Amino acid sequence: MPSARLRRPGCLNFSIATLVISISVAYVLRYWHPLADGTKAVRTHDPSTQSSSVHAHASDVSADTTAVVLNWSRFPNIRRIANLLCSPELAGVLHTVLIWNNNPKPVSYEDFDADIGCSPSRLVIVNSPRNLYFQARFVACMSANTTFCYTQDDDYLILPEILRSLHTRVSKEHGPQSVHLLPPHERLSSELRYVCNEGRGLHTSFAWLGHGAILRRSLVQRFLSSMQLVNATEEQLLMADNYYSVLLNEPPEVWFDQGIELGGGQAFTVGSEGELRNRRHIMQAGLYLDSLLNARHDFGGRARKCDDPPPELIGRAPCTGRPCILETSIRMLPVLSHAANSTTDMLDNEERHGKRISDDALDNNLTHAPSKAVDSNKATAFRSLSVGRKGDYVTLDMLVPQVAAGMIWLVDEATARLLQHCVYESSVNATRWVSSLGCNVRISHADGR
Repeated sequence: MPSARLRRPGCLNFSIATLVISISVAYVLRYWHPLADGTKAVRTHDPSTQSSSVHAHASDVSADTTAVVLNWSRFPNIRRIANLLCSPELAGVLHTVLIWNNNPKPVSYEDFDADIGCSPSRLVIVNSPRNLYFQARFVACMSANTTFCYTQDDDYLILPEILRSLHTRVSKEHGPQSVHLLPPHERLSSELRYVCNEGRGLHTSFAWLGHGAILRRSLVQRFLSSMQLVNATEEQLLMADNYYSVLLNEPPEVWFDQGIELGGGQAFTVGSEGELRNRRHIMQAGLYLDSLLNARHDFGGRARKCDDPPPELIGRAPCTGRPCILETSIRMLPVLSHAANSTTDMLDNEERHGKRISDDALDNNLTHAPSKAVDSNKATAFRSLSVGRKGDYVTLDMLVPQVAAGMIWLVDEATARLLQHCVYESSVNATRWVSSLGCNVRISHADGR
């Protein structure tokens, strides 16, 4: 896929402490806004007549992903999310849109408008006979016959171009097995919870799925097999989100998200009781993984070193406005030790690392994350607090071939001077890079000077 990259050459030494970037990809695009109010149409699904698998929409034979959305107490949000997932922009990605209704009040065809964009064969509603909590997303994914599953909860809206970026990323030949979208504070938690022990073969972290995650269906099958192997209880299966990423024993790739919070309804995790429940189950997941490691369970992965950070935790963010992915090696956090003797050290490591990070760094991570460079908002920017280092890079993956790509970088004056000393390269395969891009710096001021 074509990419553009800038990097700092090793021969230069910069004393500029701050990098501030906001990128606008210079294309005129038709903008489809998913936030328009209104309800859409689906068909009622009777679980008793459900076949063993969810079949793909016949007219979208190239699509290879099943979307699974959990409903509990925010059905107005579900209608908006379904409207987005059934949009024409995603017809080539999503075979099936599956709404799993955990609420005892049934959802029916009449609860949606007729112009949702999904045919009855493409949209499936499961009125669950009981609340399966988080287990439902995994049961639903295993009922599909697609290569990938995309899942989210009912309190977030993910733009079509972001879902397309997720799909392109996991579809690459040597791409990640899964990608999780996380708001900056949750992504920070995932990075701080990464634990590693080369001798034991321990390499894992924790990441939620409800903000939007795409994953190979085979990964879900592997996870459920592990839960069966450790004799997980019914309660633990219901809380499957707390176990999923930990038990896979490979750090999930996590992105800074561009998600839109919808709110409403009643949240499942509320207050200290909910937090304690989550910690208890995450600790139990750690104990289960330790038992599998002690038994020399084959996780099917390659031997790997304890990288800092691991490739899955390099800063990445999807663009808004069009599908593309920003990636940068510029550090947002200080160097941290992720060594651990046990997976259960995960939460202690998070607490210890959190005390080492300055308030300024924490605030910058939340308010000036890499996602702020590609959010189509001129008032926001990605900002680095650290001095420029040899080899720092920023890459923009355009995902599909481009005849000519222009970018406008909105930066402060210090960063503009720094950019004049960077190397600009482009590539069609992210392997062979050509120095074909240049930086034409024009400093403009708010008053127009």
